[in-house]
Amino acid sequence: MYLCDTNNHVVKKVNLETLQVHPLDFVETPSSVDFEAPDTGSQVHHVRVSCAGGKLELKIKVDIPKGVKINAEAPSSWTLKLPSKFIDLFAMALIYPTFILDDIWSLEHETLTGPVTSTEFSIHLKHKTAIAQQSDVLGLKLNIFLCHSDSGVCSVARRSLGIKATFQDLENPAQSTTIHLDAH
Repeated sequence: MYLCDTNNHVVKKVNLETLQVHPLDFVETPSSVDFEAPDTGSQVHHVRVSCAGGKLELKIKVDIPKGVKINAEAPSSWTLKLPSKFIDLFAMALIYPTFILDDIWSLEHETLTGPVTSTEFSIHLKHKTAIAQQSDVLGLKLNIFLCHSDSGVCSVARRSLGIKATFQDLENPAQSTTIHLDAH
């Protein structure tokens, strides 16, 4: 028999003959994160970046219903896929936080995944020189554990988003964009 312990975010297996209880381990590793390029029906956020190179700050704002909060005890997280083979290079990015992940993009003081502890957070990227009008699609995935304040009922909100960065002749090499995600 399987038992869902929602308060502890655990699924347990109960042996009815011996009455022994063991937790089931569900692990999502960076290599198991499934990203695909967003299709035309997916949510895509557009941003312009300088083709002369520079920085991009992704300001993430998660809209949650009133009376709901992020469960601080659960492993809420974000994962970013840059337009490269990040799966093979994930370990390098952990060891060297500014490791170049492809010809254009790199992370600044962060890795490809991080915790979500509030409804607002930022991800900082650097990009090199690129050809004007070239574009790249970055993938952002959120897993946020939410609990209703009154009932204590918890659930997980999973959201994915494509971020289409188009390189243009811009005077300011530092760009910032705010992305609103609905976790209702």
